Amino acid sequence: MQLTLTPRTISDGSYTQFINKCGSGSPVFLYQEDLTAQGSTTVDGPLKGGVAWVEGFAGANCAYSGAGCGTVEFTLINPGDDPANPDNSVNYSLQAENHQ
Repeated sequence: MQLTLTPRTISDGSYTQFINKCGSGSPVFLYQEDLTAQGSTTVDGPLKGGVAWVEGFAGANCAYSGAGCGTVEFTLINPGDDPANPDNSVNYSLQAENHQ
């Protein structure tokens, strides 16, 4: 499975773009302020607690929010938006039973 997350912070928000090279499914994500799964988009303000996965990936049993699948977790914060938590981060997890 190959899912590329291309995050960019912009003046008052964050732009997320997903490139799906998995051959099936659609890349989606949700985050703390909006628990609705969505594709590439611009988010106004900080994007905290994001989780991305490939919805409908053939041969995988992915639950909502990517449970049981490979996921990418991320936080995108513009410098100065949250002085107590100024760092951006990206982390990924591969679940052995569904990683192809």
